[in-house]
Amino acid sequence: MVEAGERLAESLELEDVINAAVRSIVPAFADFCAIDLGDHPETSRRAATRFADTRQWQRLDALVSGAGGPAERGLIAEAIGSRRPVRIEPLRPDVPWGEAGLRALLALPLVSGERVIGALTMGTAEGGGWLADGQVELVEYLGRRIALAVDAATAHARLARLARHREHLLTMVAHDMRQPLSVIFMKLNRLLREPAPGGDRRRVSENLDELRLAAERLHRLLAGVLDAASLEAGELKLVRRPHRVLSLVDEAAQLLGPLAAERDQRVEVDVPPELEASCDGERVLQVLSNLLGNAVKYAGDGARIDVRAWTDGGEVQVAVVDDGAGIPAGELPYVFDRHFQGRRLDRQGHGLGLAIVKDLVQAHGGRIWAESAPGAGATFRFTLPLARPQQSPTVLVVDDDELLCTTVSAILNTHGYRAAVAHDGAAALAYLEREPAPVRVLLDLAMPGMDGWQFLERRAARPAVRAVPVTVMTGQKAVVERLRASGADVLPKPVGERELMERLAG
Repeated sequence: MVEAGERLAESLELEDVINAAVRSIVPAFADFCAIDLGDHPETSRRAATRFADTRQWQRLDALVSGAGGPAERGLIAEAIGSRRPVRIEPLRPDVPWGEAGLRALLALPLVSGERVIGALTMGTAEGGGWLADGQVELVEYLGRRIALAVDAATAHARLARLARHREHLLTMVAHDMRQPLSVIFMKLNRLLREPAPGGDRRRVSENLDELRLAAERLHRLLAGVLDAASLEAGELKLVRRPHRVLSLVDEAAQLLGPLAAERDQRVEVDVPPELEASCDGERVLQVLSNLLGNAVKYAGDGARIDVRAWTDGGEVQVAVVDDGAGIPAGELPYVFDRHFQGRRLDRQGHGLGLAIVKDLVQAHGGRIWAESAPGAGATFRFTLPLARPQQSPTVLVVDDDELLCTTVSAILNTHGYRAAVAHDGAAALAYLEREPAPVRVLLDLAMPGMDGWQFLERRAARPAVRAVPVTVMTGQKAVVERLRASGADVLPKPVGERELMERLAG
């Protein structure tokens, strides 16, 4: 047992720990040993298998790579589920391990702390009486030592992977900052060569605007570092809303425009102006900027770059196409791997990294893939959910003044609301009982027929109508407290557009 503990402590590499574990079992306690990792038998993987006499079982290769038939799978499932040792003895000779000469199997759950991390399966070719009570306890203790060693090695591997990813990310971001910084320096140099303020103000304004865009690109790169960390931890949060795809494409193209111009490249955009995707605009802009940046970098001088988008079923499909040298066929399947670096890809990094771009697209529920042939350019395509048409929220305007109703309706329409109009309290109540509830009622007090006060009294007696918020538009300061007591909000006349929108938003 001391020797087994020393073997398990020799290394923090998972493969070494697993091999040390099975060597501790075979031949000291069993003729066969296997370790499966995972907290469920259906998703666990066989990490190692060891035999006392490998020649005896060479013909049973399938048993080495996977659980040896229903008997062993059921044994592992019961051990993991019950968290207790489970034994099959005697083992029928017609089952797979029985054919190999085993007469008994024992499965132990590998438990570290409160977590099941796998199972240890042992087998013997002996007859009855295998593993007396004291030996079972010894094997259980060894199983706990193995579980702790495997868990420590897994944590070590995870930390090493995170450290590699961090180094890769820092290198990548440092490289990618050069792109917007080069734009900033180019524009600053141009501004320094411009004549004094009496010169071409339009050109100065354009250069300053491009400087602003480049600075925003630096900001997004730093945000990308945080995104990468969130993606690694599975904590990235998306703020989804309908976005015009053309606006996002135009912004990315404008950002990369100066660099494309330096290489005499043309960026052509073909996106329907009405096409909308349900997405996080900042994240999709990062995706587009990365793909366009790659195209500018690798397509070559004088190349043409096309950005197209269209609807495909219930999705938006976007394609970034260049007519450059293309991607070698052997590298194409790996371009989205996190640390892959091929001949086309700059070995110092490439945008946010195509692996992170893939994560961002998949976080939206989309797909991304690349198509290319050597000498025929490259096409990167990705999909996003199509924005579904949404009915504008309705505001009911209740006032007998036609001009005021028309003016308020126009303001509401400008800000994405739909205006419904009623010219007295009775018509307003009839609307509320007949139509879907509006988000708010804008109410005047002085109206012929049923006035605003009577509307509020009738509203208080009808629970369904009472649930709709009411804002009273009035110039009568003396009635404010009485209105608030009735559950109504007050907006003093004359009503300004900004005040109205703030009230609706609140």
